[in-house]
Amino acid sequence: MSLALILRIAAGWMALWAIMMFFAPEMALASSGWEITDEIRTLMQGMGMAFVGLIVMHLVTATLADEAMQKIAFWMAIMWVANSLQQGYFMANGIFAVDAQGVFGLVVGFGIAGLLYTKSRA
Repeated sequence: MSLALILRIAAGWMALWAIMMFFAPEMALASSGWEITDEIRTLMQGMGMAFVGLIVMHLVTATLADEAMQKIAFWMAIMWVANSLQQGYFMANGIFAVDAQGVFGLVVGFGIAGLLYTKSRA
């Protein structure tokens, strides 16, 4: 599996979440138990725009030469770990429910981080 493919897979995973944030924030927050208000919906759509920026960054990085791609992928791996640790912290403190959706997202996040790190060091 190439580093460019891992970056594209990561972008695809984030695209699924961005689509949910834009069009189905209730689904994205299903396990949080939060009441979906206009403010929360607006916040989710703003987060979706941030995800679009990260998606573009991943896709553009996948087109770079190997050396540049490896350097950027290392820092992306750190970003994925930080995001997954934050999600785990929220689950451990009861902010997010510990359910299949949350645990699966945690596993995917750490998996993508591991793949990015491994391939960035190859």
